[in-house]
Amino acid sequence: MAETTLTQRKAMIKQKRNIIPDGYIPLDNSIVDMDTVIDFSATEYGLQLYFEDGSGYFWER
Repeated sequence: MAETTLTQRKAMIKQKRNIIPDGYIPLDNSIVDMDTVIDFSATEYGLQLYFEDGSGYFWER
């Protein structure tokens, strides 16, 4: 797989956001504001979300 730039990833995230009408997804009895996600990485083990405030969350498969 070719490497993507941060700009390309942000564009992909923006495209994905359009699928979720209100911009939120449920996560461990909480809600993730997808507008605060600035990057992500996916592996065979799960999804890592990176947030604007420098925090992150690993969503295990």
